[in-house]
Amino acid sequence: MTFDEAENLLLEQNLDDEVASLVAYEMSVLKDTYAPTVRMTQEQYQQFIDFRKRTDSVQTHAVTLHDKKTKYPEFLNDLVGGVYGRLFLQAWLHPETIKVVDE
Repeated sequence: MTFDEAENLLLEQNLDDEVASLVAYEMSVLKDTYAPTVRMTQEQYQQFIDFRKRTDSVQTHAVTLHDKKTKYPEFLNDLVGGVYGRLFLQAWLHPETIKVVDE
């Protein structure tokens, strides 16, 4: 279940306005913490998807990200304009958190 689905399910429970506001606020805090939006341009998104298709697992990605001997750290840095590590892995595991933006 996604955060949006959970929030909608809770709000369907006919909560009073004060409780509904509190639930919406808490869900937005949790979503920002555990499922942050990863912003990429269309070109970065396409590179991300192509790389994801070529790489067999997130573990391989995590290893190559930190391996200074491979070409991947610079590629990944260029890929997401300096966004890497936790946010990149978040996008890998949950591509629904990616938002394609204009440059």
